Amino acid sequence: MILYCVRHGESDYNVQGRLQGQSNLPALSPRGRRQSEAAATALAGLPIEAVYASPLRRALQTAEMVALALGREVCTDPRLMEIHVGVFQDQLRSDLETHHGEALRQWQSGDPDFVIPGGESRRQLAQRGREAFEAIWSAGHGTPSWSLMAGCW
Repeated sequence: MILYCVRHGESDYNVQGRLQGQSNLPALSPRGRRQSEAAATALAGLPIEAVYASPLRRALQTAEMVALALGREVCTDPRLMEIHVGVFQDQLRSDLETHHGEALRQWQSGDPDFVIPGGESRRQLAQRGREAFEAIWSAGHGTPSWSLMAGCW
């Protein structure tokens, strides 16, 4: 089986320097749409049987462009959503130290079990990602090629 993992195109929050986490904000920037179109063009000729995506708008928009190029539908799975960044969500990166200094330092330590207040840990993210990949693997697509569209991992 061949698995193609594609990150969503640039979002308006990426441009602003905001942490998006699981915010379902208004989707892709103009550059993000161009990036998604380029991904669709690059994948268009491959024997891909299924396209999976996070239900978040930015990931879904990217996946829809790829799926259209492939003549496929998009299957969504909430387990493919980005990490829930809790109190960091929707915040400017530049403001995190001021408003959430201690939580930011703990997060930056890389501790896989640190749970962002109101969010989840890296270990929790990894577990739900693994569950999503296992479900996709078990779906039994006919030939050994398929694509996975996910949020930011």
